[in-house]
Amino acid sequence: MVFFANIPINIGHLSYGKLHDVAKLAGVSKSTVSRVVNNEYGVKQATKDKVQKAIDELGYQTNLVAKDLKSQKTNLIGVIVPRVASNATSQG
Repeated sequence: MVFFANIPINIGHLSYGKLHDVAKLAGVSKSTVSRVVNNEYGVKQATKDKVQKAIDELGYQTNLVAKDLKSQKTNLIGVIVPRVASNATSQG
């Protein structure tokens, strides 16, 4: 385990920084990090720059599964394809 700015980072397991790690490194709240990540209004440019620097240093990536669960939509389309099985198609 490696410590970066007193924040543990597991190099061996490719563990990336979490939102609260970014907030701690940037010296802002988790809500502010969330607003920066989601490109919402009300965040000064200097704060955005600090948060973006922390995101880059920690390798933070948004957890899309968690985001989809929270929003209750995934923007995915399911496709059902019937299986065509016959002796003519399996003899190649």
